[in-house]
Amino acid sequence: MTSSPEDRFLACFSETELWEGWHQYSDNPHDPGGATYSGVTQRAYDGFRLKKGLPRQGVHAMTDAECQEIYHDEYWNAVQGDSLWAGIDLCQYDESVNSGPVEATLLLQRALGTVAVDGSLGLETLNAVLSCKDRAALIKRVCAARLSFWHKLKTWVYFGVGWNRRDVGIQAKALEMLETEK
Repeated sequence: MTSSPEDRFLACFSETELWEGWHQYSDNPHDPGGATYSGVTQRAYDGFRLKKGLPRQGVHAMTDAECQEIYHDEYWNAVQGDSLWAGIDLCQYDESVNSGPVEATLLLQRALGTVAVDGSLGLETLNAVLSCKDRAALIKRVCAARLSFWHKLKTWVYFGVGWNRRDVGIQAKALEMLETEK
């Protein structure tokens, strides 16, 4: 059963929000992202409102519609979520939200092992993903690569336990999504 790109975005959005903290405000001094609401940083929210010609306001005042639009336009679209197959779309989207679209792409390229590792999700990378024969193995390699990346961050000491749980959860959900789409 193949679902629409919009349905797949909503499924990935819902899964990532479980880890990001839907409707939760955070300003952890150990988090270099600073103040967040539903996982959206104040800086990302300021940029979104600026593009819309709206005045700045605290991220805690963000509406659900604004949150979803930010996640769709800045993270899902940045990793070409509509073009990816089910499961790897979640891995890429979730990592894009967590570490940024460029880092998500670098991890994917390293996991593929057959493309230039340049952080740009161009035709070479997209074609390698789409032609991948062992999709479950690619999901596992991407998740292993991101866990390795996180482990090297100086903030691992504060967030490592949660990141490890997140990686295990995202991998399990991605593999489930892959099986559902067959």
